[in-house]
Amino acid sequence: MVYYKTYFDLEGRKDKLFNTGDPSKWGVDFSKEGLPKGELLKNKVVAKQLILREEGPRLREEQLMFGYFNQLCFRETVRYRDWVTQRYLRAVTQFTNLQIEHLTEVEASHEELGELQRTKRECLRHLRREHGLGRQAARPG
Repeated sequence: MVYYKTYFDLEGRKDKLFNTGDPSKWGVDFSKEGLPKGELLKNKVVAKQLILREEGPRLREEQLMFGYFNQLCFRETVRYRDWVTQRYLRAVTQFTNLQIEHLTEVEASHEELGELQRTKRECLRHLRREHGLGRQAARPG
């Protein structure tokens, strides 16, 4: 955020300095650059590259720091996302394993109950046949 603010502030200052039309305030050494002042007043793109040139390296450092922190934040966000995903996968896996375990126990108890009921029915049939008891008499009260 700071980088963007600094960048736009610097661009705004360059525009203001260019719009004043006074190249002496630009901080440009025209003898070193080899460009006439009148030529720069006509070409805003080239002039803006030369105006406040000493601010450029500082801005570049801020850009690099911004990129570095942005990359760190992105990497940490990805790690957090992966961690949360793994946590949810573990929780769902544990839940489904418990459900499978409970359903297996219920199924086993139903099978045992089914065997018990079959055995009870067979005993009642045997009693009826052997002792000639009717349906009502063979039922336990």
